[in-house]
Amino acid sequence: MSAREFPEHPVAAAAVCVVARGRVLLVRRGAAPNRGRWGFPGGGLEPGERFEEAARREAREETGLSVSLRGLLTVVDLISRQGRRVRFHYVIAVFRGAARGVPHPGGDAREARWVPLGLAPRLDLTATTRRVLLGQRQGSLP
Repeated sequence: MSAREFPEHPVAAAAVCVVARGRVLLVRRGAAPNRGRWGFPGGGLEPGERFEEAARREAREETGLSVSLRGLLTVVDLISRQGRRVRFHYVIAVFRGAARGVPHPGGDAREARWVPLGLAPRLDLTATTRRVLLGQRQGSLP
């Protein structure tokens, strides 16, 4: 069981949505929650770390790419229950980002790749990623 399972308080996290040339940067999660599902690079904040720092660090750890941030996109809750108990509760700040290069998985990412926006919804996406990408396809993101 992870130290973040069955928390007493929500866990602060950051992620980055990078869209370039009609493709989105995604990683395949290697750990719970969402093990095996595709999502934006991201993860929990470390003590003393700002959301923006965490978003850049997680992107670098999980994809090997240096990401610049272009502002806050949205804030979402990821709440997963096991019976009546809260198994996971993350509050995730999702940033817009920019990056170039060939991603290489690292950290808890099993895979990392650029995925054409039109194909991304066919993947087993995390709920947060699916919600943000549907907004992207409807033109709500620059």
